Amino acid sequence: MIDEIKKKKLEELQERLLAEQNQDLQKQLEDQTKMQQQIEMLEGIAKQFLSKDAVERYGRLKVAHQAVAIKSIALIAQAAQLGQLKEKLSDAEFKELLTKIQEGKKEFRFKK
Repeated sequence: MIDEIKKKKLEELQERLLAEQNQDLQKQLEDQTKMQQQIEMLEGIAKQFLSKDAVERYGRLKVAHQAVAIKSIALIAQAAQLGQLKEKLSDAEFKELLTKIQEGKKEFRFKK
């Protein structure tokens, strides 16, 4: 009798723990999906202001150094939205931006 109660309680605890873990995983998946959508939105904006060669460089960068790639498109998208970019960035200008990011510079000014 006592063993049956213990067994039932153990099963209930295991089910509750499993449900909580599933909720945590689902939340993480939702957060990851939202983040991916935001990145895609930024890419859409930023790629309009990158030359063909710069877009290719961004694609390679995204595979090798995702954090730097995301930071670069965030800066480009922000500059575009603020009206600081009037024309597309060349590959050389994009490389310069990446160099500044990797040097740890806090600010990058786009030439008007």
